[in-house]
Amino acid sequence: MKNLKKKNIKLGVKFGVTIFYGLDIKMTNHLWNTHPKGNSKGSRSCRVCNGRNGLIRKYDLMVCRRCFREQAEQIGFKKYR
Repeated sequence: MKNLKKKNIKLGVKFGVTIFYGLDIKMTNHLWNTHPKGNSKGSRSCRVCNGRNGLIRKYDLMVCRRCFREQAEQIGFKKYR
């Protein structure tokens, strides 16, 4: 490859690392998206049908309300009314 001149335009600083745009990109990829994720609404789903709406999280059930109504007696819940 030819020895090209580096054309760097400073874009900004993120996480203490200066980011350059041009032929030579100087950034460390291990610093990007390192915040722990996995507790948001999109990451939770029903154990039975994999649905994401109407999720019952109490007592760590992680079952949607429709599947809960079908499986409640098998789980051990009793209907009093």
